[in-house]
Amino acid sequence: MARGRKWSDAYAPLVAEDRDRAGYSYTDEAYGIFPRYNVDYAVLDAVERFDPDALPDLETLRTSLVESARIGATDLLNPIGNAIELQAMADERKYLARTFAEIKPRELLDEPKLYYRRILTAIEVDNIRERLRVTWGITSDYWFPLGEKTHPSLEAFDLQEIGEADLQIRIRQFLSSNRIGRISELREYGPLTD
Repeated sequence: MARGRKWSDAYAPLVAEDRDRAGYSYTDEAYGIFPRYNVDYAVLDAVERFDPDALPDLETLRTSLVESARIGATDLLNPIGNAIELQAMADERKYLARTFAEIKPRELLDEPKLYYRRILTAIEVDNIRERLRVTWGITSDYWFPLGEKTHPSLEAFDLQEIGEADLQIRIRQFLSSNRIGRISELREYGPLTD
């Protein structure tokens, strides 16, 4: 996550200063940066498919992480053939694979603990959707519960009327008062997370 943020942050000034494009194409400087964060986020998606509650032993996990660094993919990783882009992607994959291969158990213990987050399997998503159908009467992929609020567990927030800090406080209060320790996010696009 930090690696992806690092490259995203490095790319932002290019956009702000109009140095990311040369006509309809990207500049060489842009090709040297944005493919790296695309790789980082693709590998993050691959890593978040592992279930933290059921991880294998360290060496098996290490092998899986290295493999994720080598092949983790999204549609954003279909290069157009620019040599700088291809090299940036290859370099970022090598960096991540080397990091996963060489990190020591002691170094892992020194890292701050991250919040629980993983990408759900298709079966898990189907199970959640079925529970939503049974509990809230959802009958399609798109559903907005405010029209007919029928269950006490439904809560909606007007994102235009509330600041982010207040929103986070209200969401935490709602989850805490309902004794909810884990939430799942079903998105219209991208991976679905728990």
